[in-house]
Parts: sequence; structure tokens; C-alpha cells
Amino acid sequence: SDYTALSPADAASPVTIQGLTNGTAYTIYLKAVNSAGDSVASSTVSVTPVDNVAPTLSSSVLAANGTTLTLTFSEALNATTAPTSSFTVLVGGESRTVSNASVSGSTVVLTLSPAVERNQVVTVAYSAPTVDTANSNSAIQDTVGNDAITFTARAVTNNSTIDTVPPVFVSAVLAANGTTLTMTYNEALNATTA
Repeated sequence: SDYTALSPADAASPVTIQGLTNGTAYTIYLKAVNSAGDSVASSTVSVTPVDNVAPTLSSSVLAANGTTLTLTFSEALNATTAPTSSFTVLVGGESRTVSNASVSGSTVVLTLSPAVERNQVVTVAYSAPTVDTANSNSAIQDTVGNDAITFTARAVTNNSTIDTVPPVFVSAVLAANGTTLTMTYNEALNATTA
């Protein structure tokens, strides 16, 4: 049989072998090597590594349209996901309706209604069901069924460009020439004027 030396060498027991692929079966023989030579090979050990790490939330970003909230997780997700009732989105401290939840790769995409405006403070929370190792339960889970855990009031990056609040008049100044009036508002105005 061919042997591959551990690199770096592992002088401790138990021996840890890195770089195995989850779900792939391996048959392993071990032998010890020291200054006196090589030991006899061990009996075979058959192992199939299993992914038991739940996905974790990496980021939450609201799109420019103000309705698409993308939750990005640490790994690919199963297409079966949590119902909309599992999510709580607060905008300025008030609840916002989550009308749809769908999975794409490592993201859960939530659809909000009505649209969130720019500069509003947004948080998202997720209430996970009881942990279940099946990959068909209604939860955020990776492709082998590890359920994401509950998270509370995570800040959302708000990239919304929606603005339905009209500008507020601040002041007006008549120039010394008597023909130019400069009006100031609380926010930038569109180049097209009335």
C-alpha cells in the first residue's frame, strides 16, 4: 500500500487528518515512523466525514428598490427554507411585512412590502424552528440539513434609493441685485424644477 506522510507531522494521539471531503468514504491505514523505523500498518479504519456545522448569517443588505432584502449565509443552502412568518423586519422600529422568502445559493431573499425608504434604520431577525436534521423541514438550512440558529435584530445595510418624503423649505434669501432669490431646502433637489 502507498502511504502519505502527514504534513506537518503529528506526534500526538489521536491523529487528526485534515482536508477530507464531507460525504466521501475513506479507508485509512496508519503507521508510526520514528528513528527506529516504521511500524506495522494499523487495521483499516473506514470513515465518512459528515458536515455538522450550521450555516451562519454573514450579511444582510437591502437593495436600491427598497423591497429586496438579501441575507447571505456562510455556505450553500437547501432550497427548502423557512416561512415568511419566521422573519421579523423592523423599519424605524416598526414591523414591515415579509411577503416572500426564497433561496438562491447561499442567500435567502426576502421581499418586503411596502418599500423601505433611504436612510431608514432596518433590522432583521429570524426565529428558527426546533432543530431537525432532515433537509426537508421549514428552516434556513444547509444542503445536508444543518439548521441555522435563531438570530435577533441584526442591522441591515440600507441601499434603498426610495424617497417619498418631500423636501422641507428651510430659508429664502433675496440677493442685493433684487432679481435673484435663493431658496434652501433640507435635502438635495432634482435638477428639474417647477
